[in-house]
Amino acid sequence: MISESLNFGGDCMTTSIDIMTEDLLTINQDEFLKSAYKMMHKHGVRHLPVTNDHGHIVGLLSERDLKLAMNKLDLGINEVTYQFDSEETVQDYMSTSLKVVSFDESINNIARLMLMEKISSVLVMNEKKLISGIVTTDDLLAYLVTMTEPVTDSLFMLPAFMKA
Repeated sequence: MISESLNFGGDCMTTSIDIMTEDLLTINQDEFLKSAYKMMHKHGVRHLPVTNDHGHIVGLLSERDLKLAMNKLDLGINEVTYQFDSEETVQDYMSTSLKVVSFDESINNIARLMLMEKISSVLVMNEKKLISGIVTTDDLLAYLVTMTEPVTDSLFMLPAFMKA
């Protein structure tokens, strides 16, 4: 679903292009869930746009989706581990109802959409109608931090737009 007009009022000069993550890390829909899990943890992300064999984005896999797919194994007294079914793929758990916003959508409207839809990310479409980035709740919170207090230490990893 493409959100074309989110006019909720308010005047916000900061837009999705200002805070989005541009270097999209994607995964093919036919990859196994274990690969997606490893990729998310290696790169410290919680959302992976999912592509088909032609490179088109067909879904989104979230950390929450992976948690739903995990099987709990009781290994004995106070020992528990989690694993994925070896046959389940990204396609089995990805969301296909995508929320997409324009590159010039205000972050106020994006935050409202995310609150209303109870989602934690939206994909960003550029002027050529191609997916060019993602805005997550982490991006919005990091922006809020920069607006409310100066960043004086590196207690947490900063999104790319805050490192400049």
